[in-house]
Amino acid sequence: MNNSNVEKIKKYLLLFAFFIAAGLILWGSGYIISGLKNDAYLQDADYILKNSPLCSEYKGVEFIKALNPSLLNMNFCNAVFEVKMKEKKGYAAFINMSGKYGIYQGMFLYFKEERQCFFCGLGGGIADKPAIYYGIIPLTINISEQKLESAFEGLEINRKEEK
Repeated sequence: MNNSNVEKIKKYLLLFAFFIAAGLILWGSGYIISGLKNDAYLQDADYILKNSPLCSEYKGVEFIKALNPSLLNMNFCNAVFEVKMKEKKGYAAFINMSGKYGIYQGMFLYFKEERQCFFCGLGGGIADKPAIYYGIIPLTINISEQKLESAFEGLEINRKEEK
């Protein structure tokens, strides 16, 4: 090989290394951000469970682990967590809901034994007021509950089939 070919190869290797490094930086920052996002949802869930009058009997809920909504066929959810309360196991999910002043995050709980989903409150530090105050009507909440119930029941069926 002559010097001009070696110089061209060096330039292409440098360009290739740059793209690999940029890809790794993007992947790493995405990984870090996803962890921070889950922490924010967990803090929101803690606030909702402490302050929402709708969830007064569920203050002892423990969050076990975060699940990826897209892997569960639940792309309409912003975040999904496995939860446990005493001997009951279930899920917590955050969904966008349209209100009078914009989009709000609603938190819902679903326990496997009860096979029923229910609304806990709104995220963002506003769980102490009823959802209707922000323009989220009961119909919107009922539709979200039914959507989540069917999604979680489908998830349970799929998990039983895998075993």
